[in-house]
Amino acid sequence: MADPVFDKMCPRVLHELGLKPRRFNALVRVLNVRSPRMLSQLLKRLERDGIIVRTVIRAEPPANVAYSSTELGRELSASTTGLLAFWRQHESEIQERRFTHQEAHRAEAARQADAV
Repeated sequence: MADPVFDKMCPRVLHELGLKPRRFNALVRVLNVRSPRMLSQLLKRLERDGIIVRTVIRAEPPANVAYSSTELGRELSASTTGLLAFWRQHESEIQERRFTHQEAHRAEAARQADAV
């Protein structure tokens, strides 16, 4: 199993939970998560490692839980703040370069297929 700290969503999750405790659906919304299952898996791994804590608000179905950072999580969040700031500052440029790179590789693959 991959180390949760290296999950690309981890710095954003830590930042949000460092601001205030959040329920799962609130995290899905604020992080604009495409796959709630992936977020759920990340939260379980972070809880396992003691980086976040899961608090049951209401046990009877449907259960309500909130997630918050532990001291360890806040320390980790502080160390990822620069990475998150870098990503936010350069996200559009990086996305544009990814697109250009993918298009160049598609064009090259098409040329090679035509040559065969």
